Amino acid sequence: MAVQLAKWKGADVIATASGYSEDYLRELGVDEFVNYREERFESVIDEVDIVVDTVGGEIPARSVDVLRKKGVLVSVVGQPSGALTTNHDIDVQVVSGRSNSPSLLTTISELIDAGEVRPTISAEFPLENTAQAHEVGETEHVQGKLVLSVA
Repeated sequence: MAVQLAKWKGADVIATASGYSEDYLRELGVDEFVNYREERFESVIDEVDIVVDTVGGEIPARSVDVLRKKGVLVSVVGQPSGALTTNHDIDVQVVSGRSNSPSLLTTISELIDAGEVRPTISAEFPLENTAQAHEVGETEHVQGKLVLSVA
């Protein structure tokens, strides 16, 4: 999944991915789907409040074109270029397992515990099969998280 674009709280949720993931994303509740192999999201999406970038590269720069003024660009793949905030009236947030914002990670954990956020587990592997899990993760067809079990 390349990027998720969202109009928050009861509004549209838009996702981009390859066509392989469309049914899965619609099951998760996506209102609008953009197949990134067929069209560029910024050419078909109007202003949104939040963009969640899971790819990096050129995606943050392309995302600012669809963000409303005061919108939020959330990156889970590292800090986007500082020029994005200099040239656009947006907020940039970086979220990772090593976040400098433990309260954000606590909030995400609480949402999962409350059942409001439901992570999808694609497959589970014993720790000794890490290489196999890595091979599966290299495909474009993982829908959800790969879990390594440490028993």
